[in-house]
Amino acid sequence: MKRPVFSAMIAHGTVHTIEVTFAAVLFYVGQEFNIGLTALGSLATAGTILFGGTAILAGFLSDKFGEKRLISFALLAAAVCSLFVAFSPNLYFLSFSLLLLGGFIGLYHPPGTAMVAIMAKNRGNGLAKHGIAGNIGLALSPSIAVFFAASFGWRSAYGFVFFITIIAFLIFQKYAPSRQEVIEKEKLLGIYSEKIQSDKKKFDAGKLIQSLKDWSEPRLLLIYITIIANGFIYRGALTFFALHIKDNLGIEIFSYNSSVIAGSLTTLLLLTGIFGQFFGGYLADKMNTAKAALLFNVILVPSCILIGVSSGWTLVTIIAIFVIFNWGQQPIANSLMASFAPKGAIGKAFGLQFFLGFGIASVAGTICGYFAETYDTQAVFFLLAIMASISTVAFFFIWRMAINKNN
Repeated sequence: MKRPVFSAMIAHGTVHTIEVTFAAVLFYVGQEFNIGLTALGSLATAGTILFGGTAILAGFLSDKFGEKRLISFALLAAAVCSLFVAFSPNLYFLSFSLLLLGGFIGLYHPPGTAMVAIMAKNRGNGLAKHGIAGNIGLALSPSIAVFFAASFGWRSAYGFVFFITIIAFLIFQKYAPSRQEVIEKEKLLGIYSEKIQSDKKKFDAGKLIQSLKDWSEPRLLLIYITIIANGFIYRGALTFFALHIKDNLGIEIFSYNSSVIAGSLTTLLLLTGIFGQFFGGYLADKMNTAKAALLFNVILVPSCILIGVSSGWTLVTIIAIFVIFNWGQQPIANSLMASFAPKGAIGKAFGLQFFLGFGIASVAGTICGYFAETYDTQAVFFLLAIMASISTVAFFFIWRMAINKNN
């Protein structure tokens, strides 16, 4: 079904545009309020934590009220908060506004991903397109935000965010499937669970034990490990790509030095993730999903190591390979979660996934920052190679369990 995927793509791209806008205008905010990078970094980290911190809440709200209502609310609230940011009179109001903004856009991923996983005709392909839209927003946002900040001041960047978020809200309202449409598709797929509504709910120990068993199924436990490890890789790489390129590129392009071109190269390299998303989505529909995830994660281990020791155009090439396979495993991992989620709880499952991947794993910024400051940015990517190894081992066992179950 094209309509649900299209509406989710618009919302997803907008959410990731908002996510990285503050990082793009960091320098200009620091100039106005006369604060250092440590204070600015703390603001950015707090927003990132809430970006993942509201995910579990979103999972429950998604299953209770429906994907369309929750996402529409999140987009509208984000638009209002972007105006709060743009008109912040002081640092305290700005801090509060950024925290709210991060929390509201954090409500998107569980219902958005669940909606695509349920409604897409081909789940892997639908999740790939959904991921590509987010990747485009992630990659283009820094350039757009810096253009507005440099031309009209950093506050204008959030004026632009308000405008595109309202447009996204209107498009989503028009094209997103209703709750009833999603329920009908869930029934068709055999994953719908009737919820008994009662003012007085009796405690049922048997149901509680069964629920705990469902959520602690061995393959799900291993998926939780991969989510945290890959979330750590995502945040660590995204935070230190530009600095690592600047310090290690060692070449000039049209007389511009590494410092000048690092930001532009980072944007271009992140856009290569589009190819990975398409490839990953294709494989998720064509082969055993656990095996596809394993194949993608195996490549990440040597890629991280080579990024740490390379320079020049070799470094650029290796980063492109890393981005393709790192972003390519995302639709595969989402497809796995949709397959193993307890019946009737796909929204909660994705809520847990994004809480672990965006919330818990956001400590990567602090941990990788310590490694970069103590040693250098090369050490960051050696650390990411270790996390990729952990994720690869977990996917290997998930794949073996899938084979044994089929047998």
